Amino acid sequence: MNISLPAFHHAFYTLSLRKPEQPDSIIRIGEVQFGGGRFVAIVSTEAESRIEMEQDAAAISRSGAQIIAGHWKEQNEGIPFRKMSILQRVANQYGLLTMLEVTAHEQLKICEEYADLIAIDIRLLRNQLLLRRLSSVKRPIILKRSHQDSYEDLLGAAEYLLSHGNPNIILCEGSMCPFENIQYNSLDIAAIPELRQLTHLPVIAYPVHCISNGNTLNSLTKACVAVGADGLLLELKSTAENNQASTYPTPTQALSTEEYAALMHDVRMLALVCGRRMSRMKN
Repeated sequence: MNISLPAFHHAFYTLSLRKPEQPDSIIRIGEVQFGGGRFVAIVSTEAESRIEMEQDAAAISRSGAQIIAGHWKEQNEGIPFRKMSILQRVANQYGLLTMLEVTAHEQLKICEEYADLIAIDIRLLRNQLLLRRLSSVKRPIILKRSHQDSYEDLLGAAEYLLSHGNPNIILCEGSMCPFENIQYNSLDIAAIPELRQLTHLPVIAYPVHCISNGNTLNSLTKACVAVGADGLLLELKSTAENNQASTYPTPTQALSTEEYAALMHDVRMLALVCGRRMSRMKN
């Protein structure tokens, strides 16, 4: 069944919307492929030291995931060039690609130097300077949708970047549906198959903002695979979080290395059942 949304004016989305009988777009980065029957796992690390990064990278590589992600903490001033350099070297050591998330246009230069792909919250694209800079970046871009963003916002951002010369756009569904009278949120799981019908671009899922418990995250992660996501974005706990039990959920449901390994085993098996397989770079 095809989705028809009155709000979509096809004349405005000539590049991002799926045309009749148009196949899925395939985006290749080295030996990693988004779309076309492949499944990609991106795993974010909060490790600060090289030893911690190597431990996380080893766990990520063993699981079959292909990409390790780093990010800047809000309290950090400036751009930690040394940390990004270490992340890149560790990724190469374990046969992984790197992803960095941009929070300001000043970070694009280091991202182009150290990242194989760049993620951005589409709300930041209202920054005209950042938008212009992104249109000329020679890296695949992951656009993340939150609960404040509509499909039009997401596809409009993709349309701009596609029309300005970057064909390698990946959409990331991370929006939340709040439950009434409950303090937790849940992923808008229906958005994944809807977006896959609306657009030919790869669609991955970011379920870790489901602030509940590990069982909820596991179930939602598997549901993302079952409804057709082309990949996942997950987070590993820092060493400090791994070493201490917490009674309260964190703002994102990061996983311990043991929880992550068990979940990824199930994800690999489910992806195969759904007709997709995880591709790993050769070491």
